[in-house]
Amino acid sequence: MENSVVHVLDRDGKFIQYLITPEQGCDRPIGLDLDNHGRLWMCNYGKREIDIIKYLLYFKNIVKL
Repeated sequence: MENSVVHVLDRDGKFIQYLITPEQGCDRPIGLDLDNHGRLWMCNYGKREIDIIKYLLYFKNIVKL
């Protein structure tokens, strides 16, 4: 089973929305990390690349941190 979508969940695990989909370049993500600058690092197995996404700037108003 493949799932090439990164989901955003709240603290209780409730689905909020998709963060990254295949149409946005997500191809079988196998690792995620959030750094101190609010960037999400995503390792794509299918593309064999690491993508860096400005994450917290957009979702800070949606998810209470």
